[in-house]
Amino acid sequence: GDEFGVEGLENTLRQSAGLSAEQVIRATVQAQAAFVEGSEQADDFTLLVVRRQPIVQDTATGAM
Repeated sequence: GDEFGVEGLENTLRQSAGLSAEQVIRATVQAQAAFVEGSEQADDFTLLVVRRQPIVQDTATGAM
């Protein structure tokens, strides 16, 4: 059958941009559950959400 896969995860992450880590996890679990439509889950999965902070460059010195 079809897999939720990378495409399903990428779509969920795009839709969850700007949410808290907990909200991203909740949205991902809900999207995966909707994808399988109540079918028994054949395997487990683990999620780790990391938010990357932008690198700020000092415009006067060029230092980061």
